[in-house]
Amino acid sequence: MALAPGTPAPDFPVVQRHDAPTLHKLAEHGPVVVYFYPRDNTPGCTREAQDFRDLYPQFQELHAEIVGISVQSMKSHEKFATQHDLPFPLVSDELRSIAKHYEALGPLSSAARVTYLIGKDGKVARAWPSVKVKGHAQEVLDAVKAV
Repeated sequence: MALAPGTPAPDFPVVQRHDAPTLHKLAEHGPVVVYFYPRDNTPGCTREAQDFRDLYPQFQELHAEIVGISVQSMKSHEKFATQHDLPFPLVSDELRSIAKHYEALGPLSSAARVTYLIGKDGKVARAWPSVKVKGHAQEVLDAVKAV
């Protein structure tokens, strides 16, 4: 299950990001790609992060932000982001509150592989409740172009 398009996107509570702590207000940004992933440094999660990284300049041209979220620690995220030269923030959701609000909590209490595109109005514009990594970042970029 995933949040339906048109649903107001829950703001993140005070969270930790690998690059700086912040209160993330989605209504102040947009479009924003919020992608949940199970674990740092696993084959699928690494490929997904690298694909978003490689397309990041094109997302920036469209004034779109990317935020990756998993339930791992900030230390793990810092290492993962540095190792793969990720230009976008990774959010640590160790309490699993963000994943719960976004209906993105997976098996074994890890984050499921779910992506949301949040529009400039702060509402879910598109949801991918069951992500296949190959080609996903390009599919999301194409959706951002249409928003």
